[in-house]
Amino acid sequence: ADDYLSDPQRFGLDYALPAMFLALLIPQCKERLYTLAALLAAFLSVVLALCGTGRWNVIIASVITSTIGALLLTRRASRRTREKRRKSAGYGPFRRLPSHTEGKRMNIDLSLCIAGMCLVTLLPRVLPVTLLAGRTLPPLLERWLSFVPVSVLAALVAPDLLLSQDRLNLSTDNFFLIAAVPTLLVSWYKKGSLSVALAVGMGTVALLRHYWV
Repeated sequence: ADDYLSDPQRFGLDYALPAMFLALLIPQCKERLYTLAALLAAFLSVVLALCGTGRWNVIIASVITSTIGALLLTRRASRRTREKRRKSAGYGPFRRLPSHTEGKRMNIDLSLCIAGMCLVTLLPRVLPVTLLAGRTLPPLLERWLSFVPVSVLAALVAPDLLLSQDRLNLSTDNFFLIAAVPTLLVSWYKKGSLSVALAVGMGTVALLRHYWV
């Protein structure tokens, strides 16, 4: 018992943060474009970390991914608007065009809070929420903010899963990477159940360390 108490890693407690990030990331991948954004942010974060950018890899990867995602969403919205206008050409001069919506408005406060976690070294955490609360934002900025949660979470968790001692580790000794598989499956199957994802992830790491090492 003393051995277990003296080494909390035996219980997989050091995997709690990556498991939490994965559980929060899955619900953010609400459509294919956001899933691709998560993969891009993860890739950029790992590459930048290998280049020795420190924790700036998260900020840089998140900003680049959010910008690309916002531009792609804007392009898609413009294309759909043009298609609707072409289809509505035969409606007659007195018929109103159908209204176009971008879907459900994202929770801006949540996105800004996550962005504040990423940019805590530059701005106070509550400053963006204070400045933007209750204001109508430009559509492009709203689209950019909609990619912040998925980009930040993917950029944060990817180095923890893929890097060991600042080197890429894809071997079977990388228990975090192996545990990510059941964690992702549980997070996808039981969306919103953070406790289950944490239990499965940490339990997997604990079992691997007990029987594999």
